[in-house]
Order: sequence, then structure tokens, then C-alpha cells
Amino acid sequence: MSEIEVDHEDLSALPEQRRQKILLTLQMEGQVLAADLSQRFNVSEDTVRRDLRELARAGMVKRVYGGAVPLALDTGKPYVQRANSQEHIKQELAQAALALIRPRQILFLDASTTNRQIARALPNDIPLTVVTNCPPIAVDLSDHPLVTIIMPGGKLNKAMQALTGPECVEKLSQVNADLCFLGVCAIHPHYGICSENDEEVFVKRAMLEHAAEVAIIATEDKVGAVEGFKIAPIDKITHMITPDTVPKDLLTPYVEKAIRVIPVGETSAKTMRRTS
Repeated sequence: MSEIEVDHEDLSALPEQRRQKILLTLQMEGQVLAADLSQRFNVSEDTVRRDLRELARAGMVKRVYGGAVPLALDTGKPYVQRANSQEHIKQELAQAALALIRPRQILFLDASTTNRQIARALPNDIPLTVVTNCPPIAVDLSDHPLVTIIMPGGKLNKAMQALTGPECVEKLSQVNADLCFLGVCAIHPHYGICSENDEEVFVKRAMLEHAAEVAIIATEDKVGAVEGFKIAPIDKITHMITPDTVPKDLLTPYVEKAIRVIPVGETSAKTMRRTS
């Protein structure tokens, strides 16, 4: 077997250029390892670790053991700001999500800004029961003629516009939902479904564990990204709806887990499925 040649770049004296290369590599590959970057840039691993620390301090990457992964763009923003971010894309993803819904189902809609777009897009002639911990979603659905709304109670996190806490988790655990639309801050094949806030982890986990099917709707910046708190591994997902601008290489690990990946956009021809 012939040895694999490593393409070395001498960037030892150019930290800014090196960090831009790291960000580009993250965008293309979904993660970087300090050992690999050390060889690629012809610098020490300590130098690479300093680069990663600086990028993490600037909020541009998430440090993990041995390297780094991307951070989602909406990290740390309050609900109102997130609601106005990528609104058109979220509306397109929400329209695709409607195809998964059947009349008379029980749905979990957590406090995701994309889930709010789903609530707003529901046809007036579909009877449903919607269980949500998000007051804005409940208000949006209050005029729907055929939707029964259930809110689990608990403590209101004003920044997230979400009910959380033991009371909320207990109520959700008593529901057998048909379908859960789970909002995520980040999703990664190895690190799983992630949240930036530890309060909502238990709420999301309760929804996920008490639904027959689980659909993740992830904008491009969230695919391959990692946040501080893990909700569940990716094999808990049954459907994943993303923009078709997400590189196929980043979606392959989900397809290999038998997750139905649904790319949305002008160039989307069909659902990605695992081939045997």
C-alpha cells in the first residue's frame, strides 16, 4: 500500500491566514483535528490549539476534544432575534414539514422559531392536537378552528419563550404523540442533537422520547455544528428536513442511520435514502 501524501502549507508565520483556512476547512468537512491541521499547516499542535482557542473565543467555532466543530449562527440570541433570522428559509422548511402531518394526530411543537412557521402554515381544515411549550406558538394557533392546544405548564424562560422545568417535563411524559417537530441549536453525527441551554434539554428529551416519529428541521448553519448540551444521539430521529444547500457529504451519516433526509429548495429532486 502506498503512503498517502500530505499537502503541507507553510503558514507558520501567518496566524490570520491560518485561521481563515481552518474556518474554510470546517465549512467543507464539518470538523477539524488539531493533529491533522498541524501537519497541513506545518506548525506545532500547540500553535493550532491556540488558533482554535482564539476562534472559539470569537464565537466562530466550538472546541471539542482533539479539535473543533462549527457553531450555529443563532447561538446565544434571544427568541425574537432568532425569529427574524433566515425567515424565508424557515418558511420553506415549514412548508415541507406539512407533508409529514396527518389529520387527528397529536403533535409536539417545541419552542423553535421554525416550529412557529409550521404552526402558522397549518391548513384551516386539518384537525390536530398540538402540545407546545411555546406561548407564541399557542397564540398563533388560538384562531385555528380545528386545533386543540395543550400547554404543559412550568417556568417561562423569557429569552427562549419556552416553558421549562420539572412540571413541564412531567406533563409531556404523559403524552403519547404521533409526531414531534424538535427544534435544535445544532446537530452532529458524532455529538448528536444539541442545545445551548441546559434548561430546555430535558423538555426536548421528554418530547423526543414520547413521540412515535421525530422530525428535525435544521437550517444549513446547524448541520454539523455542536453546542454544549446533548439532547440525544441522531438515531432517535426519523426525519430530517434541511435546505438543499447543505453539502451531501454532511448528510450522508444521517442517511446511513436510515433517517429520511428531505432536502428543500429549487434544486431538490427527491428525498435522500439509504441505498443497500
